Amino acid sequence: MAKGVPKMTQADIDYAKKELQAWATGERGRKLTWALIAKATGFERQSLWSREDIYKEYTKAKEALATGIKPPRPKSDDFFKDKFAAQEKELDQYRKLEQDWFERWVRIAFHARAKGLSIEDLDKDLPPVARK
Repeated sequence: MAKGVPKMTQADIDYAKKELQAWATGERGRKLTWALIAKATGFERQSLWSREDIYKEYTKAKEALATGIKPPRPKSDDFFKDKFAAQEKELDQYRKLEQDWFERWVRIAFHARAKGLSIEDLDKDLPPVARK
């Protein structure tokens, strides 16, 4: 093995596979070659070709380009319903948090008044810090 040639990590392999999947859907164009993948990944054609999983993705992408690219399926209504339900749940959590904080400040105001302090006394600016 030649010195200075980096080995492919799993992240490199995953990136190459994602690139090939993008080619298969037509996001990168319609003409796929090993040279283009090598340029995108930074590895030589031989290194990419020797990896069986990358080779299979390349073959799938070439077949997809040869048979014609199918347009991506639109997201179903269920996806949006689920997303909306999740956001509603998150909003309810924030509303509960806000209510808890409001109740806490009501308790603080009650106990401050019981100690003879007014809200105006508690809301005064802090005294300046005497630093040297």
